[in-house]
Amino acid sequence: MSSEIAVSVRDVGKTYYIYDRPQEALLRQVFGYLAGQRLLPRSSRRWLAGRAERHGRRFDALREVSFDVHRGECVGIIGRNGSGKSTLLQIVAGILGPTTGQVVVGGRVAALLELGSGFNPEFSGRENLLLNGIILGARPEEMRARLPEIVAFSEIGEFLDQPVKTYSSGMMLRLAFAVQVSLAPDLLIVDEALSVGDIFFTQKCIRRIKELEARGTTILFVSHDMALVRDLCQRAVYLRGGRVAYFGAKDRAIALYLQSGAEAAAAHRPNAASVPVSGSPADRFRGQACWVADGRIGEGDARLVTVAVLDGDGQAALDATMGDPLTIRVLFQSLSGRPIHVALALKNRYDQVIFSGGSYTHRLPPAAFAAGEYGCFEMKLDCMIEAGQYTFLVALTLASDAHRGVRTDETPWLGPISVKWNYDAGPAPFYGLFGLPTAVRFRRPEEAMPEPP
Repeated sequence: MSSEIAVSVRDVGKTYYIYDRPQEALLRQVFGYLAGQRLLPRSSRRWLAGRAERHGRRFDALREVSFDVHRGECVGIIGRNGSGKSTLLQIVAGILGPTTGQVVVGGRVAALLELGSGFNPEFSGRENLLLNGIILGARPEEMRARLPEIVAFSEIGEFLDQPVKTYSSGMMLRLAFAVQVSLAPDLLIVDEALSVGDIFFTQKCIRRIKELEARGTTILFVSHDMALVRDLCQRAVYLRGGRVAYFGAKDRAIALYLQSGAEAAAAHRPNAASVPVSGSPADRFRGQACWVADGRIGEGDARLVTVAVLDGDGQAALDATMGDPLTIRVLFQSLSGRPIHVALALKNRYDQVIFSGGSYTHRLPPAAFAAGEYGCFEMKLDCMIEAGQYTFLVALTLASDAHRGVRTDETPWLGPISVKWNYDAGPAPFYGLFGLPTAVRFRRPEEAMPEPP
């Protein structure tokens, strides 16, 4: 492996077998063991191997995964649940062995995977810090010297000498992260752990990760927070179905990841049909779109073509600072000439609809285009909602009195849109779930008194 390469993954695969009954696993192991006995005739070994394959269903968590990570580089590992991200990181960390292929890692590895992994629940926080550091390769005297620094970073305080089994998930994160980053590892692996804990400690962890990156630590970072991946990483690996669907520029990887859910949902629509859309206005809107209905026409009165989210400068963006404007731009095509309305719904992470509105609620006349013509709808939103992640849906509805509210087409839930605020930098525009339109002023009491009757 080149001295410039910190992690080399070559043709890595990981296979599991799923069993309907416990005895299936035993039978597979027995037949597999006998099939490997060279004292038996070759024909018998082939028969035994075939019998082994009949017990259990094969599942490939990873297949032919290959990529290199340069020293001092932060690489994001993204993909939907079940794509193989955690399995890959466990193989890189040496916790799991690959079924096929090989992984070569240079230097000391610190892995922040499942919270509490490597901790003894009966030991105190202090005892676990010392033990975990020694497991990572530090000498006992080195850990004792670093203990005050680790304790100060973790902010565990009076709970340091209490058994770890009494800790909350946030306290467990503090303890695990503090010991992992204190030893200045050559490779730091973080798997979605920062989603646990309060925002202030999360910000503290992000600052420490950036410090390690600046010092030359190589980082593999898994997160579903695409704004964080964009902020921390130089490149990204996009896993899909256990394979590397893309490895390269982070913005391209994030775009493919966000598009994947929409593509999967659109592919199962009953109205989907394969038709070319080249040469249409869709081509001009495609570059900024976060959702494209490639190869679809509806059997209804209108169809959605593309949806884009734009920031205040008109650039494609799925993240904003609290209070910033975002514009939802929708390209649609009329199929029947009947007038339609466009609606938008927004959900928070708890699947609650926090906003629903559109052309009808704004008292706009419905859009009336001839069959085959394209139309564009834009809605500007000021992100006066609390910091967090939100998904959104766009729908086309009929505008006639007899069919008002009937949907003729809709997107899957898109996004997420990430709304951020640095609470350390100053007061937020508001506190709570929403920022209501308000007007404030100071007055003298006599100025505010009502006129006498």
